[in-house]
Amino acid sequence: MSLQPCRMEASDEQFIAAPPYRVWQLLRHIGQWRKWNSLVRVLSARPAMNPTRFVWKASGIRFASEIIAERPTRTLQWKSVGRGIVARRSWMLLPEGQGTRVITHAEAEGPALCIRPEASQRLLRLRTRQLLLELRAVAESHQRDAQLRHSAYTSSPWSSAWCSCTSFCCTCGGTGWYSANSAVYVARPCVMDRSAVE
Repeated sequence: MSLQPCRMEASDEQFIAAPPYRVWQLLRHIGQWRKWNSLVRVLSARPAMNPTRFVWKASGIRFASEIIAERPTRTLQWKSVGRGIVARRSWMLLPEGQGTRVITHAEAEGPALCIRPEASQRLLRLRTRQLLLELRAVAESHQRDAQLRHSAYTSSPWSSAWCSCTSFCCTCGGTGWYSANSAVYVARPCVMDRSAVE
């Protein structure tokens, strides 16, 4: 007699006082997840920039994942297969005032969840809440840091050039810059030295 797979879901949302592109960077830079996702260890991600396949480990289970839907700064979804579990997680980022409303949904099924279904469901809900709180803490911290850098650079003699790097700068993978003249985010390679922006 075979065990029927159990299925469970969890959804949650959180306001984050950071713009959608900053939250998106944290979600999409899979190799950097450890900065905001303390219970996950990414083992590999391919290709290196904007990976579509990645392998990670959480709660002692190794997952092979693939991004199955993506709309930059708006939605991201991946499917993961682990020992006795098939899961999907989706993220939706909605601009709200000066920040972002983040909605996430997870669903999982498989015989491994049937061993202790109530505990597995509670863990999925708890982990979903924890993910949002960790993401918020790091995104808001990066936003404060970027605002401080922006203020410092806009008062410099070369502030009419590109003034402040986003949270991942050269140090960050060159994801973008703010224009000092318009305070608009522009995707651009990262160049922190003065000679590159004069």
